[in-house]
Amino acid sequence: MLEPDIKVSPGGDILIGSIGVHAYDINGNELWKVDIEGRVTCVPIIGPDSSIIVGSRDHDLYCFDMGGGIRWRSYCNNSIIPTPVYDERRGAIYALGVLGNLNRFDESGGLVWRMVLDEFLYQDMRLGPDGSILARSYSGSIFKVSPEGELIWKIEDNRITEVDNELAVTDDGTVAWITDDTLISSDGNGENLWDFRPDRGRVTFGPLMIDGKIIAGGRAENSLLWVFDTSGNLLDEFDWGDLCIYSMVMDNSGSVIIQT
Repeated sequence: MLEPDIKVSPGGDILIGSIGVHAYDINGNELWKVDIEGRVTCVPIIGPDSSIIVGSRDHDLYCFDMGGGIRWRSYCNNSIIPTPVYDERRGAIYALGVLGNLNRFDESGGLVWRMVLDEFLYQDMRLGPDGSILARSYSGSIFKVSPEGELIWKIEDNRITEVDNELAVTDDGTVAWITDDTLISSDGNGENLWDFRPDRGRVTFGPLMIDGKIIAGGRAENSLLWVFDTSGNLLDEFDWGDLCIYSMVMDNSGSVIIQT
């Protein structure tokens, strides 16, 4: 995502990346801030032992403790724009450089492997249920990489969407994304399952995976939200009237927060 975003720690502190990293308590009081050399344009994540992991445009991945002290700093060879991913089960931390360098680090910041994907990457990266990494390129292609750093498959999709959209992955490995105003879904092997293009309007934001359901939004004469099961069956549609919806996220309780 191009704009700074937020993360809430297990203790309720709010973490924001912008020019450095800032932490606030639930009442909005600043707890600490750390200035770093490059702009932070990804969401801070919670890493091992409640640490804070964040990437920067200075080509480095940073790990801070909850007091803002730096634990380690590791070089990634490119600006880091997609949000890093932490695989707690395998003790793996992944960072994706804007030019396609995918890095796996251990929990101490040691480089395990680095591979180069063959497209300009910047939109999103997700952890699959099998420990694989799924990444979306700027051109719209989807990559799936094994925990050992091997390319499993690539879906080439040159229909560039007008806005930044996320990947969504279910517990069974189903993947969903938006391109060319269409919601698309594939299985864990990269085979197309279904597409959804509304009769009216466009699919423009999301998708999110919640309780095995896929939620996406768009706009016709009004703002709309659609809810699907993983087979592509439309379960519900919500009309939000003339509100202009820009994005939606899911909080720690599973509730959907919509930005208008």
